[in-house]
Amino acid sequence: MYKRLRKEAAEARRSTDPDLLLCPSEDNLMDWRAWVRGPEGTPFERGVFELEIKACGQYPLAPPTVRMVTPIFHPNIHGVSGEICLDILKQEWSPAWTLASACTAIRALLSAPNPDSPLNCDAGNVMRAGDMDGFRATARQCVEDHARGGMPSRDALGDLAAPGKAAAPPGRCSTWTAILVVLVPVLWALSAI
Repeated sequence: MYKRLRKEAAEARRSTDPDLLLCPSEDNLMDWRAWVRGPEGTPFERGVFELEIKACGQYPLAPPTVRMVTPIFHPNIHGVSGEICLDILKQEWSPAWTLASACTAIRALLSAPNPDSPLNCDAGNVMRAGDMDGFRATARQCVEDHARGGMPSRDALGDLAAPGKAAAPPGRCSTWTAILVVLVPVLWALSAI
């Protein structure tokens, strides 16, 4: 398990994907954070969404637990707990999936919400009623309210999976992450003035 997670951490460090940033906690290789950019052409396109990922002791034979930290209006993502209803995170998991590919699947879910298996009943009911304009408007407003920060910088996060790095408190990638989460929206707002 740890060998696989170290390999995934090395791949995450080398990744140049502009729509996904994935990093392990500095002190626990089983705890990860990810940021995914909302897909273009969706109500989520201007948002960046943070995910909390926890690999279990049976990973990769068992799926990780993934939770959306950023509030979102989506039928397959619980509005309070952040639980994500996605088959590959449950019964369709395969050891061939990686944490990065799971994040990519979650990003794809943002493009293809399924109102027939809702965790967020409000979003599911709006979609099932055929009010797609109402769904898109509510989802866009939620992005405006909660997800308008930019992607954290890979450079600012540093080489998180390198051996010998100082440990950060559990659940955080680094102090720079906390600073970025606060500063990026402020800087973005100031640039609009």
